[in-house]
Amino acid sequence: MPLWLEGYGSVFVVFQGRAGVHVVTAERDGNQIFPLPPTAADHGAAKQFAATNQGGVIHWRTAVPGNYLIHLSDGSARKAEIAPDTQPLELPETWTLTFPAGWGAPASVPLTHLGSWTESGDPGIRYFSGTATYRTTVDVPASMFGKGRVLWLDFGKLAELATVRVNGISLGTIWKEPFAVNAQTALRPGKNEIELGVTNLWVNRLIGDAQPSIQQKFTHTNITKYGPDSPLLPSGLFGPVTIASTYDVILR
Repeated sequence: MPLWLEGYGSVFVVFQGRAGVHVVTAERDGNQIFPLPPTAADHGAAKQFAATNQGGVIHWRTAVPGNYLIHLSDGSARKAEIAPDTQPLELPETWTLTFPAGWGAPASVPLTHLGSWTESGDPGIRYFSGTATYRTTVDVPASMFGKGRVLWLDFGKLAELATVRVNGISLGTIWKEPFAVNAQTALRPGKNEIELGVTNLWVNRLIGDAQPSIQQKFTHTNITKYGPDSPLLPSGLFGPVTIASTYDVILR
């Protein structure tokens, strides 16, 4: 059973009952891709291939175009052709960023560029530690939806972790690369509300409270590791934020 983990990745492996028919080898355009570690072409949540057996139905999911030859454990083989997909939809960098009250940051700020909070000229944002929420609206064309397609919402880079909501539906917490979620159940053709609550570490607030000009401290601790000249940690959403689709091919 081949198994590869991403950086900081972990997984539970549970063996239960008899092994069903499963994928043993796979080729794309004549080149073996499984069982081998994913290549650069397969990087990102929306592009990683996956083979699953769901009640005897074997699914092969990928977004990388090509001609696939897939061998199963019962000795049979299946062919699948994945046509070049539409380009991922890149969301504009216009977001509204809101901060919780009582922690020195403004209630909200409009954004036209994604970047680290530490780049802000407002000390309340630059030294903020906690959870701030990004909100935007995106128009998803109907052409991205279709039989066998699975839509993924990929946030690119962020620090440190985030909770995701689409059209009011919670899609869980992302805490490692790829910072992406399966948004198939929440996205719909037309207007969609995207909400991302990003949480950073508390180091920046400690550094902010150590500034000589500080008038109000927000933390109380005996940790003296961080001073006014300590480097700030990049925080927030950096993007690019995209919506991409994979194909879910049924092999049997």
